[in-house]
Amino acid sequence: MKRKNILIYLLVIGFVSCQTSHVFEGEHKFIDRFPLRLFLEAEILYVDMPGIVDLAIADTILLALIIPDPEILLQAYSLNNYKPIGTLIKKGQGPDEFLQASAPIQFAEDSTGFKAWMIDHSQHALFLLNITKTIERQATIVEQKYDLTGFGFTFNWVHVNDTLFWGTNWTFDNIELFAYNAHKEQITNQTKLFKPSRNSFLNLISAYSHGVAVKPDRTKILINMLYLNQLHIISLTNIENRFSFSTSKRPGNFEQIIHLMNTDRDDDMIMYYRDVRTTDQFVFASYNTYQRKDEDNASKTIIHVFDWEGNPIALLELPNYFSYFAIDEKRKFLYGLSYDEFYEREILFRYDIKELFNN
Repeated sequence: MKRKNILIYLLVIGFVSCQTSHVFEGEHKFIDRFPLRLFLEAEILYVDMPGIVDLAIADTILLALIIPDPEILLQAYSLNNYKPIGTLIKKGQGPDEFLQASAPIQFAEDSTGFKAWMIDHSQHALFLLNITKTIERQATIVEQKYDLTGFGFTFNWVHVNDTLFWGTNWTFDNIELFAYNAHKEQITNQTKLFKPSRNSFLNLISAYSHGVAVKPDRTKILINMLYLNQLHIISLTNIENRFSFSTSKRPGNFEQIIHLMNTDRDDDMIMYYRDVRTTDQFVFASYNTYQRKDEDNASKTIIHVFDWEGNPIALLELPNYFSYFAIDEKRKFLYGLSYDEFYEREILFRYDIKELFNN
């Protein structure tokens, strides 16, 4: 009888572990290995780009998001010589000025040039910046702007076409993905991202921290959880087609995150997939295994590369540590952003990733 009770107890523990192994609704995949492992050396570029906190690339232009500068939010640099070629967004409350701006979340191109969709959370606005015209005229050119004040606290927006947008928004106990018809001003296809949780709303606010990356053809999005070792892909043409995947059999759960927060052990937390960049072919996700208290001593960066079906493609091991990066798809380079304390200036690490695209 005692042996039977022990067996039942172990079965229950095993069942609970399986239930809490991933937090997203939908199928879950475990990835145990990458078919290709690349050790890449960097070309080190000392650049004059003060205050950069994030970067992105559009064609031959490097876009730098700047926070400390009192006047500039987004600056453009040439990838030919890394010199500034124009201020894209100025900080302020005047026409076509913004108090805050996200890094560019989507890019587009037509006969008028390269463009970027961005969010200004201070004004609750989604706007389309014409990068090419802004550089040519040396004046910010905003082609479209949408007022988001009626949507409450929205994290991310994805532009599919001039009628259809997708967004993520808080509910009381979850995060909701929804479609928005701009012409009809109508919300449809609302779906919750996560399995139900018994935790309080205030606790879940921090635990739900995430980012959203968009497939350039606008058919899929990827959600990266900052404090959970897993990624989630959703088809925007059929939201039932969704799955999460992880390189760990124990990717964590909200209870673990909330426990660390409530016991003032934030420095013991790990921000696993902090930054993600995408092409139509690949997802590039920086993979961090350092606890927050040890990040100052980190010595390398790992990039996981997947396709849009969640299949592992390559693991890039880079002997330099950086938090933010960008992909130059045209020239097949990966750029990492860091800061040299000794020289007191910004550094770009440039890695040749042609082998990845040629496989």
